[in-house]
Amino acid sequence: MSSFFEFAKKIISIDSSVSQGTVEIVDYFNDLARSFGFLTEIQEGLIDGVVQRNIIVSDKLLESKSNVLFVSHLDTVDPGVYSLWDKTEFNPFNASLSGDSIYGLGAATGKIDFLCKLLAMKSLKDNGEPILVTLLGSYGRESGMEGIKRFLQHNKNNFTYALVAEPSSNDFICSSIGLVNIEITIPYADEEMVQLNKSLNSENFETQSRLFQGKVAHPLSPDWDENAIHKMFEYLGQLPKGLLLVDLDGGSHFNIVPERAYIELEVDGCIKESVTERLLGIYDAIKKLQMDFKNHSCEGFEPNYPTINIGRAKKNDNYIRLHGSCRIPPSISETLYSSWIQQIKVTCDEQNATLRIMDYKPSYSLSLENHFVKKSLELVECLPGPLATSKSSRCSEANVLNRRGIEAVAFGAGIAMGNIYEPNECVNIKTLSQSRAIYEVFLRGVCE
Repeated sequence: MSSFFEFAKKIISIDSSVSQGTVEIVDYFNDLARSFGFLTEIQEGLIDGVVQRNIIVSDKLLESKSNVLFVSHLDTVDPGVYSLWDKTEFNPFNASLSGDSIYGLGAATGKIDFLCKLLAMKSLKDNGEPILVTLLGSYGRESGMEGIKRFLQHNKNNFTYALVAEPSSNDFICSSIGLVNIEITIPYADEEMVQLNKSLNSENFETQSRLFQGKVAHPLSPDWDENAIHKMFEYLGQLPKGLLLVDLDGGSHFNIVPERAYIELEVDGCIKESVTERLLGIYDAIKKLQMDFKNHSCEGFEPNYPTINIGRAKKNDNYIRLHGSCRIPPSISETLYSSWIQQIKVTCDEQNATLRIMDYKPSYSLSLENHFVKKSLELVECLPGPLATSKSSRCSEANVLNRRGIEAVAFGAGIAMGNIYEPNECVNIKTLSQSRAIYEVFLRGVCE
């Protein structure tokens, strides 16, 4: 484990967060895979002006008989407040051992899982065994999964099955929620912009500001009251109507429960048609929708109902923009999903706002009788410990692959709830060893 930890320590030390990109981590894995004797290919893309890279690792060219794809995403969320990472000496990129776990940003998600898969492939290669699986390290899990889409543009027809990295305590995830990426734009009225510009140029301009603190988390089971943006809107709803909104900013990513939010208002402002009233009208509609979601139980998921999260709110030149996500379990019909989206759209139209669906990844659900699911469970029967199937409240590359006709299940060491997207993210060393053993068994089974 000492050499494995040295690999893990180096991998976690490389910042591959959304804002930094995956160039450096791909370069590292490219050198490592080639030193093991594998062929590699790099694909490049851009997300919000930041260069991103996929890495493809194989023992043969992609045109070979390999029809199974291993997928691990190499990007992470941004680390948030360093002072909360007390298990890593207040540095999220300083991998640390504590008890039986490795702590650090990305420990429980795709980066360490990619290492486990690569080392499993190396084990077979060192024994002279054939490797008929292709390994993909992708970018964009946290921003639309652009990496897997980029890969499929060139390689879709080569693969029938896929095993995708996802923390699951080493269960096979055969069913997963869908994810909707929503953007709402609320413009200032002309009168309001005139007043705002006039006030900003006045020497007697007085404002009040307030900072709201929440708890950063992945919106698997968002606590509505711990969302800093929700706290800000609740506060705004208690103030007199017609206040002039000077500035507003909260959150960093549509798919993360925001930790902080900030608002600034003119003390003596009085606007007949205020953007704050339209903003609150939309917020109230979202709250009502969240309450309705709880009436639609979805067995086996945590939470067992759909969820909605406002992850980003920001004032721009002459408008407020909200960015959020909605999780839709497989039991929710397309008709019901469409009716919920329509409810939000009607409210936005009433408030002179614009709703855009930026991305939609449908849910998936594979039967236990599915050939790939049955084969996966049969392959690992020889290993100790309970191995089972489960459902996931997170969206992954498996959603994209299943939609494209490639049967995919998700699997990985570690746990998601209360761990990933939070300070002191960690993964149990024993479950990492088990997942690596499972990958070796899986590789051998594929080659039979």
